[in-house]
Amino acid sequence: MRYRFAPSSPRRVNPLTQALAFAAALTPCAASTAGLSYFDPWYIVTTISGDGRIAAGGWHAHSPTNPNDAAFVAPSGQAITIGRLKPGDENALISAASFDGGVLVGNSYACIGLIRRVCLPAAFRWSNATGMVALPNPLANPSWTFAADVSGDGRYIVGNSTGPFSRIAVLWHPDLHAETLGALHPDSWSSASAVSWDGGVVVGTAGGGADDDPSRREAFRWTRATGMVGLGALPGDQDSSAVDVSMRGDVVVGSSFGTGVSRREQAFRWTPAGGMQGLGFLNGAERSVARAVSGDGRVVVGYSGPSASIDYQGAHAFRWTQETGMQSFASWLTANGVIMPATITLLDAYSTNYDGSVSVGLAREINSPFGTRDIGWIARVGANGAGLLTDIPAFQRGLAETGLAAADAARNLPQNAFDGPYQRSLYDRGGVDANTGNDDRHGCAWAAGRIGCEQDSETRRQSLDAGYCRDFGRWRAGIALASSAAHQRFAFGGRARTDAHRLTLEAALKLDDTWRAELLAGFGEFDGHSLRIYANGARTEASIGHPTGRYQALRARVSAHDLWIWRSASITPYAALSATRSTLEPMVETGGTFSSRFEGAEWKDRNAALGVIARIDAGRDTTLTPVLEYAHRLRQTEATMRADLGIPIGVALPVGGGDRDWLRLTLDLDHRLGERGGLRLSLQANTQDETDIGIGAMYALGF
Repeated sequence: MRYRFAPSSPRRVNPLTQALAFAAALTPCAASTAGLSYFDPWYIVTTISGDGRIAAGGWHAHSPTNPNDAAFVAPSGQAITIGRLKPGDENALISAASFDGGVLVGNSYACIGLIRRVCLPAAFRWSNATGMVALPNPLANPSWTFAADVSGDGRYIVGNSTGPFSRIAVLWHPDLHAETLGALHPDSWSSASAVSWDGGVVVGTAGGGADDDPSRREAFRWTRATGMVGLGALPGDQDSSAVDVSMRGDVVVGSSFGTGVSRREQAFRWTPAGGMQGLGFLNGAERSVARAVSGDGRVVVGYSGPSASIDYQGAHAFRWTQETGMQSFASWLTANGVIMPATITLLDAYSTNYDGSVSVGLAREINSPFGTRDIGWIARVGANGAGLLTDIPAFQRGLAETGLAAADAARNLPQNAFDGPYQRSLYDRGGVDANTGNDDRHGCAWAAGRIGCEQDSETRRQSLDAGYCRDFGRWRAGIALASSAAHQRFAFGGRARTDAHRLTLEAALKLDDTWRAELLAGFGEFDGHSLRIYANGARTEASIGHPTGRYQALRARVSAHDLWIWRSASITPYAALSATRSTLEPMVETGGTFSSRFEGAEWKDRNAALGVIARIDAGRDTTLTPVLEYAHRLRQTEATMRADLGIPIGVALPVGGGDRDWLRLTLDLDHRLGERGGLRLSLQANTQDETDIGIGAMYALGF
């Protein structure tokens, strides 16, 4: 059986993909979404897998930037190209997918002619294990093959083979042996359009009709036992064609055509017991067109409108079941609790999944910011409730914000272990500077707080630290606890909060009067709360997530204390190597009709840094200390965090690239309070990825 978003056409970009492509032009939001894998505006969707998770097709033949290759889109929204059959082919397009999307079939086109181009197809089968494999042609050359559908289990393929004077339906077996299925009438033609789950039933259209008129056509159903059997037409009609079949092969859908000039078209559903049944029309309509049948054969979708409708004028998408008859999708969704937007009309339903609970199609919106426009829609009625998505780019952008907020928190938290009090030496904490030679001070304690924000982002951060240190001869050991929180607002009204806790262990060694060696290790975990808001029909809904994870940070540093001294100033250079690792666990949202599952990810970074600490006396009890550090990423891990709704409108979030070189600038003002205490005020800026600006304060005590 075949699940389609739209009729296969290499000359028309599916409006659903056009709608998805608008996402790339939206104003940047609080979370950086520059790396999202949205549908390309030149991408054609021709089919979806039976489980509704894979959308397949290819690049439009006139794409200015992409190869004209066959491709498929995963639930994350990531497009994966599988190429063309032969190097000389101009383009390729997938026409059908197995139930789980593991097997794809389609056609690769070789074109000839300069003034009038003629493109001839060559059928192929693709799987991850075999790659793209040509399907053999049962007819002698010159002829060509066309693959229309693949069985649900991925073993059988149907289509046709066409020569200069003939066209014949073909069934390709698991070993790729090609079997011709014959025709309804001698010297006539046939073409297969769909196949059942196990390949035992094939449906399509054959020429000739009951009176062997070559201009006529008739729907057929083929089995091994019966051969090709015509299904006739509805009473009073003359022609018919079959477009789809259920997984078991016992339900066939298509169209029946009347006589005369108008040749009124009516959708039909055929079963062995009931024969061909007309599905009727929506109120006031004179035409109905079946597009697809659900895998269980219970639901038929398509559109109904005026007989001479141009550009869908007066058309409405329909959904048919035996219990309800034909009803508009708008009526069906309204009955299930969806509030329909007043400015949107659902024009056509292209496809539906196994049980008819998820459908996709074309809608027309008036009074939009772009005027009247055609957009894609996705409707789902299930355990989470009923929903209709019409602003798919906004929905994808909301997924991106939620996923990136969690991913950014996971990546940034390890770096926080090196900021604030920890950017300078452990010997620089304690009311009396241990470097001045006051040997009666053998320990220290401190408490610090910081607040910061990211430029061009609605992100705010704050943290609190408390620590203790003790001297053991030439060694100093320290331990600290930290708690931090980050708040972020999303462009579409949602928000995220991340809370983290960290244990930091430090050890410092005076090698001599100048050289110092230090080691810092941080271990933390975090949990968060995200609120994602989106439109469901004319109503606003929210889905809630709780991201969790853990992180580790390690830094080794060597410094030359007061290596250069000039009057009341001194300079201490240092070099450091650091390694960080952060893990984000998978997250499943709750609430809302279109809640999502976000896959987890892990990042590992290796960095090197060179810096200088300048100490300038600004008074008897006051010291000004600027710190300038240049950092270079030696190694980085790029991960892709994916949002998966079980339908191919998720997003893929590449996280882990960013700047390889950045600067960190800190300006500290230290003021001694009494014999043992000291206050430090800090201003810090960090240019990594997005400029981060923060201020902090620390009170330290030596004893």
